[in-house]
Amino acid sequence: MKDKVLQTFEEAVADIPDGSSVLVAGFGPGSPSNLIRALYFQGAKELTIIANGAGGIGGAGRAGVITSGTLVEEGRVRKVIAAFTASTRPSRPSVIEQLLRNHNPDVLRALVFLVNRRVIGLEYP
Repeated sequence: MKDKVLQTFEEAVADIPDGSSVLVAGFGPGSPSNLIRALYFQGAKELTIIANGAGGIGGAGRAGVITSGTLVEEGRVRKVIAAFTASTRPSRPSVIEQLLRNHNPDVLRALVFLVNRRVIGLEYP
């Protein structure tokens, strides 16, 4: 039987093609940040991200930290499915909130689903 344990994070994401759906478990410090970083450098695009949150503030507010929010900011995510898309702190808006506030049609061409005034889905055409 082939060993399914890979030696590097890069090996783990090497076969993820453009257009894939990626489930990101956890949030904040519990996110798989090494795998997200490897996916970022792997280059996949047109992704659907399914997560508890929308990736935090690009890099979670820390220089050099890559989150799923970084992928959203760079236009590599086609769709976000998240339980929480709004920040708990109004002074620190999430990536999705920033895109919605900027109303930049070149960056955000989205269909936004709202329930109780909360964004629950965002899709890039």
